[in-house]
Amino acid sequence: MTIPRLHLAVLCALALALPALAQRGGRTQPGGRPGGATAVSRGVPSATAARAARMLRGPRPGGQGRIFVTPNAVTFNATDPASQPLVPGSAAVAVRLMIFRPTANTNWTLSLAANAANFTGGPTAIPVNAVTWTSSGTVSGNNGSVTTPNGSTPLSATAATAANGSVGSGSIFSANITCNLVFHDSWSYAPGTYSQTVTFTLATP
Repeated sequence: MTIPRLHLAVLCALALALPALAQRGGRTQPGGRPGGATAVSRGVPSATAARAARMLRGPRPGGQGRIFVTPNAVTFNATDPASQPLVPGSAAVAVRLMIFRPTANTNWTLSLAANAANFTGGPTAIPVNAVTWTSSGTVSGNNGSVTTPNGSTPLSATAATAANGSVGSGSIFSANITCNLVFHDSWSYAPGTYSQTVTFTLATP
């Protein structure tokens, strides 16, 4: 069996800015360093956080909405940067957003940001930009649009747009956004367990 070197976790938090609400993300851990001529293997803990979807509710006058985010945590179990420099998250983050009685042609933006510049809990500083994310989205409600960034984006304590678009006519606008996270491992990251929270925020002007 392998021995864990590094474990990162991102806790997911959810936020609506209709007015604003907040949501958190998962954590990640780093793996071990090479010893002598051979690299120390790192274990893969089997525990992955899976919880029922959390939701934040706003009253339902026009423009109010809800966000459903699952899972509530994503983990990265790093074992060997030489054989696996890119460590995918334990699960994709699924965000379902709903806006009730929206005004036609209203724009909306879903953003995400880490709560700090570094992961916490481990012996050394691991910047959150060691994790990158990609997003995709589809409209599942009435007429409207969803646009997501091309390529991958480093995680940051500064909010970045995960998706945006506009709503059409109808009583409810609904869209599904998927974010995939990847940890870029390095031998410079000391073994340990690290964590950080990511907040998703849905906003309309």
